[in-house]
Amino acid sequence: MRDSNTHSKPPGRGPIIPFALRVALVVIVVVVAVYLLLLVELQRALKPRLERLHALGVPQTWAELVPPPIPDDENAAILYEQAFAQLNLQQGRQAIWDYVADQGPGRASLRAQVEFILTSNEAALDLVKEGAARPRCRFAQDWAESPYAQWSNSPHLPALMTLRQSARLLAAESLLAADGGDAERAFDSLRAGLGLSAHALSRPPLIGYASGIACEAITLNALPDVLEGIDLSADDCRLLYDGLERLDLDDTFRDVLIGDAFEALWLFEVTDNEPAKAREMLLGEMRVYEVPSGMKMRAFSFRLRLYTSSLTRLPRLGEEIAYCDAAEQAFALAKAEGPEAVVKWQALHDRLSATPSYHLITRGHAPSARVGMARYRAVTLRNAMQVALALEAYHTEHGAYPDSFDALRDYPGWPLPKDPYSGKDFAYSRKSDGCVLYSWSEDLDDDGGRAFLSHGLDGDWVWEFER
Repeated sequence: MRDSNTHSKPPGRGPIIPFALRVALVVIVVVVAVYLLLLVELQRALKPRLERLHALGVPQTWAELVPPPIPDDENAAILYEQAFAQLNLQQGRQAIWDYVADQGPGRASLRAQVEFILTSNEAALDLVKEGAARPRCRFAQDWAESPYAQWSNSPHLPALMTLRQSARLLAAESLLAADGGDAERAFDSLRAGLGLSAHALSRPPLIGYASGIACEAITLNALPDVLEGIDLSADDCRLLYDGLERLDLDDTFRDVLIGDAFEALWLFEVTDNEPAKAREMLLGEMRVYEVPSGMKMRAFSFRLRLYTSSLTRLPRLGEEIAYCDAAEQAFALAKAEGPEAVVKWQALHDRLSATPSYHLITRGHAPSARVGMARYRAVTLRNAMQVALALEAYHTEHGAYPDSFDALRDYPGWPLPKDPYSGKDFAYSRKSDGCVLYSWSEDLDDDGGRAFLSHGLDGDWVWEFER
């Protein structure tokens, strides 16, 4: 007789699997519904942000960014490229750096070597000076697509680096000429350095603007020492003053922000539609700024694949929204002045610096805040050197520096710009054989002319002039 319980099933076990499948299906449907709802909400939140950026001037196609052509006889880049092909700095790069920065063994011990380097590059420097006197500059660039596709395998980055090195050569020449009492040569070299800076500032990529700021700093940091070594005429001072006035640190910065914002938004779109192309762009950008090891490259490649995956579309939308907010704030600060703007730039820089490491597009464009702070320093240096040139002209005509800033303010024909960090006149005082000029600098308070050791630390930005 067969046991009726031999094939019996535990009570209630049969329905468990179908029930679990139903629960899993419900969970999946809920998750997908929530995901789609969040996607729609984020897309809805992104739309007005994009519209505001477009209203601020950010274009929607690369064609809208293409600058007008420049005739060859007006384009400084034609002469720069000829000069760069002739420059020979294989052995003298560090000597020029130390001579201009007054580092290492000091200028006196480097004089003979610097004279030899300048003489060896005389023909190239003549071409650089001729180019610097031209009204505009634009190196050849294919505007059919993002500079992302061009930077890692193009002459653009080396050209910018050579522009900086040319500015150092010109600064060294001006210092050497001042030491020898050759005012005309010192003046010509300084004026050419300002031309280099203006041309680099007009470059569309952000790194071009940063190079322009660097060229300005190299040139103007040499100016106080040059003024101590020679007597520039009031007319020469005025020519340099006007050259500084033409350094467009505001409108060009806004143009750079427009290009940078468009490129970021374009890259978000490419990541959604052509992930393989986006990976190539981001990988190329990484190679521009560093040469990663094989292991680091493999790890980054894995992150790129995950980042450009359709599965990460939702967090990328959140990143794009945050980026749009930061870009809009940068536009609002592009021409801002006064201590409040410094605080806001610092806050924006800190916020972008804290961007998660997996926000690859935002991190690639976060330097805009750092360059914004550098622009503030560049404006301060430009303004201070305009005041210094007014002081030099006053000294040339009166035989001494003014007793007070009020006396300088009454000097006709020389508008005196403000210290951006205080929003007031630069601090000024006489001393026995010269004068002291200083800015409040980034700590935003008056430290009585005590020089800081590094940007962002307590202290003032101080320039001394002796006779």
